[in-house]
Amino acid sequence: MLGVPFDLQDGQHADWLTERAEGIRLIIVDTLSRSHSGDESNNGEMANLLRVLERIGANTGAAILFLHHVNKSSGRERNGDQFAIRGASALLDNARFGAAITYVEDDDAAAGVRIRYAVSKNNYAAPIPHRYFLRHEGGVLLPAPQEQDEETGESPKEQRMGQRRNHKPKTLPSLLNPFGSPYLVAKNGEPHAW
Repeated sequence: MLGVPFDLQDGQHADWLTERAEGIRLIIVDTLSRSHSGDESNNGEMANLLRVLERIGANTGAAILFLHHVNKSSGRERNGDQFAIRGASALLDNARFGAAITYVEDDDAAAGVRIRYAVSKNNYAAPIPHRYFLRHEGGVLLPAPQEQDEETGESPKEQRMGQRRNHKPKTLPSLLNPFGSPYLVAKNGEPHAW
């Protein structure tokens, strides 16, 4: 689609993508800003865009993953929390999952460029601890030592133990949402077996 005008908010392109994605398990929209003509800072317009993506997912059975950029201050500060997203908050508020990839300042230049993968929103499963990677030649990311989290000072094992103690399962009456959508929800906060 490089260089091709594409606007998911007009029905024609959304229908085209729905037809093309029949039988596909994952649709990646890279980047979201290139797939619509709406005002990225308008909550109403971005909520409508996410409804279009939800409809495509519901009609095809595919998961939808969209890539989006962080705002300028978060990019400078290497902040990967849920408030880092550029534009309307509806982009993350209306999504079921949100994660950020940010650079980590490292005193040891020989260690390479460290990257932190932080999940800031995860509706259907238990919290996920930060993961760290090193960027190698050609942009390849490989796991970095996971000694401890910079924010909490805990090791990944300590984080998991704390999450298990503090995690309160969600109680849900059924596996279908009230509108009969084919989207399954996690039962008692357990992850899906997709």
